[in-house]
Amino acid sequence: MKTQNYGLLIFSFLQIGLAPSNLWAQQSNDKPEPVVFHAVRYIEVDKENRDAFVKAVEEKTRKYNADASSSQWWTYQILNGPRSNMFARGFGKVTADELDSPKFKAQGFAPDWDAEEAQYWKKHIRPLEKSAGKGELWREIAGTEYRGLPEKSKPRFVRHRKWKMLPGMYQRLESHYQKLTKAIAASKRPVDWCVARLEMGGDFMTYSETIAFNKLGDILMADQVGVDFDMIHGEGAWKKWLQEHARIMQPNAEVITEVWEYKPTMSNSALGK
Repeated sequence: MKTQNYGLLIFSFLQIGLAPSNLWAQQSNDKPEPVVFHAVRYIEVDKENRDAFVKAVEEKTRKYNADASSSQWWTYQILNGPRSNMFARGFGKVTADELDSPKFKAQGFAPDWDAEEAQYWKKHIRPLEKSAGKGELWREIAGTEYRGLPEKSKPRFVRHRKWKMLPGMYQRLESHYQKLTKAIAASKRPVDWCVARLEMGGDFMTYSETIAFNKLGDILMADQVGVDFDMIHGEGAWKKWLQEHARIMQPNAEVITEVWEYKPTMSNSALGK
């Protein structure tokens, strides 16, 4: 069934009913920084319509998203995993206030489906879709972001690795990943890294480790990250971290890894993430 939704209430991050400390990231100067969200939806396109879909999205981008003053979107093609060859499309790096009061009618928490940009998608692109999943909203976790790529660069690939935590492990898990982020930052690798929690659109226990890169060799760092972890947190800390990881995650839960390829001509987002 073709989707009835153009809106990309989407990515990949809104927290409901949590303590105020979970709604704000603390900077080193103790000034609160608004939590950042990302939205995404996944679009399935039959093989015979794929080229037409790509061209239609490219044309829509040229028509409505040609400059920085227009609505910002990113598009990826999923290369592997259960959703291989599907497209992921969304926007990100927005606050809750920006979702509630979006600059553009076609974006935000409750997009205007009658906006000209949305109507264009419905008329010219939606007929090429086989299906489009419901939107996901993801929230970045404070203290888990590392930027090792040049500012405003557009990495070619993004790898998402999704896990499910045990109920009641929220604070332990986020502290856990903050320690890992310090070790990744110490490696100074040319990658971007972040951890996010699925806040709307699926299982609330789901977290995603996201790493953006240009070369596969830059992310094959399992052995080195253990060395860096012990360097930052003390000898034997990596072994203890792995033990804690096993206690936090759901036992025997499915772990899903996908690699997405950025499609610049179907995107205009400043960072493409």
